[in-house]
Amino acid sequence: DADAKTLTTTLQSAGVVSSPVVAAVGSIFSLIETAALKEYRQSELSKAMTGEPASAFKIIMASYSQLATQYSDALSRQLSNIELIRGAINHDHQTTEPVAVAEMSVRLDALHQNIEAKATAVKAFTEAIAKVDAAFDSAAQDLNNPNPREIYDSVSAFATQVKDAHDKLKKAFGRP
Repeated sequence: DADAKTLTTTLQSAGVVSSPVVAAVGSIFSLIETAALKEYRQSELSKAMTGEPASAFKIIMASYSQLATQYSDALSRQLSNIELIRGAINHDHQTTEPVAVAEMSVRLDALHQNIEAKATAVKAFTEAIAKVDAAFDSAAQDLNNPNPREIYDSVSAFATQVKDAHDKLKKAFGRP
């Protein structure tokens, strides 16, 4: 629109053509400019969301998902190991060293809580990854006839989920 406004201002200041002609020229120029920008935007989005870039995106998301699953499994094993250690300490030393057992229990509880917080954060991250793939597919299908309200709702919901996952990861793992 900036170019169309510049054109109409120039035509008006030249005073060579009447106001209705200036308005008509500005209107047509604005329509062509808007259509060209929309087509360019559509073309660039199509390039970014189809073919090789889309395949690369899918590979990255699958890798993140696999990594998150592996890390989640490792955290589950750590929680299980803590319980095994707790059981062994209680079984072998509860009667002979109750103070040491109590101290170890407090330390194991803190470790357990830390690992649970990480597991919760990784779960939120995994859920966000699962939704981004579907959101990407929906957005790619909507390239030709996008519905702004649906896109806004999808992006807003996804952004909220990503922020929640980010906050949980930051709290569980510390500053990035």
